[in-house]
Amino acid sequence: MKIQERLKDAKRVLIVVDMINGFMKEGLLADHKMMEIIPTAKNIIEEFIKENYPIFAFRDVHTKLSPEHNNFSGLLPQMHCLAGSEEVDLISELKPYERQMIVIDKNATMGITSPITHSEIEYNFLSEYLVSLKQLVEVVLIGVCTDICIMDNAIPIKKTFDQLNINTRVTVPKNAVDTYHIDGIHDKQEWNKMAFRFMNQAGIYLPEEYVLERGKQKWQKEVYYWVIFMNLQWLKQITITEWMTK
Repeated sequence: MKIQERLKDAKRVLIVVDMINGFMKEGLLADHKMMEIIPTAKNIIEEFIKENYPIFAFRDVHTKLSPEHNNFSGLLPQMHCLAGSEEVDLISELKPYERQMIVIDKNATMGITSPITHSEIEYNFLSEYLVSLKQLVEVVLIGVCTDICIMDNAIPIKKTFDQLNINTRVTVPKNAVDTYHIDGIHDKQEWNKMAFRFMNQAGIYLPEEYVLERGKQKWQKEVYYWVIFMNLQWLKQITITEWMTK
């Protein structure tokens, strides 16, 4: 199915955040332990592809003049994910899905207002697209880092929906996100927990793992049809009995 067809009237949207070499495999900010979420992320991506739901992928891409290099009060090294380097590429494990994704390059931790340059997209920003969907029930975010780019996108999306009285769930599965660890500077467990607390307070849904509701809906439909069938059989039996007693 073409990307344009997936975008139309989508009920769910997946955002894959910064699953790039510069955070997971190489460079000053890479933490190989974050690669442990890759199998879970792949499973979620494949489920969304099966259901023909749109998938967006954020890539952190900076120039040397990017103000972000000077942020975070020493929590991050200054230069990271420079345009043209291999750090900005999606990790090889996600390359097979890249054609199924709409890739958005962002120059800040928040990507929902970064320009969309995909030829099949008529919207300028992801935020503009999300609020246009009348049947949208859920936005799911996976990737890294929990306390930076995941949180800095999940909360603005949720607050945008709240501002516009849009009752759409924003979901961050705990087993599909992670952050980096630097001894004495950035404790992974501490910052993951802190980010989960902030997102929970903001109204973000934080399941331990993500289960696409398709299976549940299919089960409900089967029960529904079975009940209708049994009721029809019951009515048919009553009609035959009444006819025989006349």
